[in-house]
Amino acid sequence: MLSALLCIYSSIITFVVAITVACILFGKSWGDIPKIYAAFVIYLQENFGIQLDEESLPGKRLKIIERRHCGRFIDHIAARYSQASKETSATNENNNVIDLSEEELDFELFDIQTEILQAGVEAIIQDDLLFTCEFSPINYWNFLSSPFLSVYNGYESMQQWFLYCGSLGIRFLFLLPIRICLLIASIIFLTTAAIGSFLHEYSHDQVVYIGKAFSRLFCASIGVIGNYIDGNKNQPKAPGISVANHLSANDIQLLFADAHDWGYTVTGQKHSGIIGWVEKTAGRVGSTLWLERANAHERKEFQKSIISYASNETKDPILLFPEGYCSNGTSVSQFRKACFVENVDFYPISITQDPRLGDAFWKEDTFLPYLFRLMTSFGIIYNVRYLPPMRRNINEASEKFAQRIQERIADASNIDAIPFDLNVLKRITEQKRIHDYSQNQCAHMISTLYAAKYGPMIMHRG
Repeated sequence: MLSALLCIYSSIITFVVAITVACILFGKSWGDIPKIYAAFVIYLQENFGIQLDEESLPGKRLKIIERRHCGRFIDHIAARYSQASKETSATNENNNVIDLSEEELDFELFDIQTEILQAGVEAIIQDDLLFTCEFSPINYWNFLSSPFLSVYNGYESMQQWFLYCGSLGIRFLFLLPIRICLLIASIIFLTTAAIGSFLHEYSHDQVVYIGKAFSRLFCASIGVIGNYIDGNKNQPKAPGISVANHLSANDIQLLFADAHDWGYTVTGQKHSGIIGWVEKTAGRVGSTLWLERANAHERKEFQKSIISYASNETKDPILLFPEGYCSNGTSVSQFRKACFVENVDFYPISITQDPRLGDAFWKEDTFLPYLFRLMTSFGIIYNVRYLPPMRRNINEASEKFAQRIQERIADASNIDAIPFDLNVLKRITEQKRIHDYSQNQCAHMISTLYAAKYGPMIMHRG
């Protein structure tokens, strides 16, 4: 009896894996079945799970307060008060002009103290950065952790434990074996293609097929359910640069899985481990540009290569993630300006997630625990929207153009664009730079205001 059940079980697993691999290799899919499955799991969560938060929406940041001072508040305060009665406009750190009204020029010294105090209290209640490094919010318990750990109000019942145990059985006994097999299939496929590159020079269409097939196999192995919007209309083309917000290292496969006539010239940070192996192997087959960010020479050469590739019609569109670091998809952080050059088409791509089946954000310290979490989730729902191409205007600064694309992606994703590089959370030197900049701005405001009201400051030495 047991052997018969094991035979049936293994046959089901083998059948699903074989059909999935065959569909991917022949350019087919399971159709709407994954979306129906996702809708069914969400239905169970909303009708039999426990509501955790009545106000938040899945994957959206819950704003505790409506802040008056958002982002780099010191710039706006400086613009309002430092230039005082001399000018009706001022500029911030990025040289963006901020208009000042007559009412804002009517001030007292105490006003600055009040503004800064209010901004500080608002930042303590809810800052602009730390929330980007947490798991994306959900409003219902999603059966992925035990009821004891998941239900914040302490309510537990046999129903919740039954659902949790059922989810363990489905995820670890059915989904995980299928996904492990698909992951192995993707590794074998890419390795075979890399070996074949020593014997045969692939055409452009063959390179796109290999990249797309590998990406679809890998995405299937982590349970991706992708919704691609406006791909036929705004699909990136060569020559050009595609820019997207960044949730995880899997964003590359997510986008390449929907490639049409063109693939991507894949770029990114050099890694070790399984990601490093994929980078080196993919480099044998397709077009890639990897760099070590800590190496100044490599950064300079990387920028030169980007500019060269972006104007070469024989190269696939370059894929960049200008945020530099992964976030949970509830905001778009400041883009790095280096590669936003003139006379090049930029193709913005918005990536958002629905975390109710599983969170796509790479929060773990290493990749394998993160990969295991994805493979044991119900699935990863991505929404990818291709936006119309953009070009840098004449005399437009690269910082301003980068900000314009960042805001376009944020608007399409219905999330906030925050004026901070995530380096602020990662590097002490960047934190010190922001601290010193804000301190200097405060000193300039106070000295300018004092001089406008009472005349120049006279420093006395005791």
